[in-house]
Amino acid sequence: MAVIKGSAYWTKIFGEPVEGYDPSEKEWTIDVTVDDNARDVLTQLGLEGKINSPTHKRNGDERPKPHDSGEDYITFVRKGVKQDGEPAKPIRVIDKHRRDWNPEDKLGNGTVVAVSFAVNEGEYRGKPWRKPGILGVMVLDHVPYESDDFDQFIDSPADEFDDA
Repeated sequence: MAVIKGSAYWTKIFGEPVEGYDPSEKEWTIDVTVDDNARDVLTQLGLEGKINSPTHKRNGDERPKPHDSGEDYITFVRKGVKQDGEPAKPIRVIDKHRRDWNPEDKLGNGTVVAVSFAVNEGEYRGKPWRKPGILGVMVLDHVPYESDDFDQFIDSPADEFDDA
């Protein structure tokens, strides 16, 4: 088991798993920034290839989409269904006093976390692979999640947009 500390971004680790990059699979995910200490840990474990730059191209995208952190990061993923077909357990989240975290207190971008993980290894089509398997998250410095996707429309009558 290993632990790295960083800032969390795009955290989807509470409640039911959500649709991932493969729409047919549900998963929990969290991006964590990688500083020099985290990079050393990941490199010693043979996971340096899992570190993404802030302009990482994902799934064959033409243009990279800059990561909100502006820093290198690693994405931890837990599939919603295990390989044996059984539902996976959600990622355990605790506070710095080791108390269970209230899932209603969602983690906003920039929340400082420590992530514990194991290194999973296997072989696919004759090629070995390694990836981090997230075990748990400890919240060290909470930044509340604030949604603003449609908040600006709450007090606006729909007819204001008829001429748009």
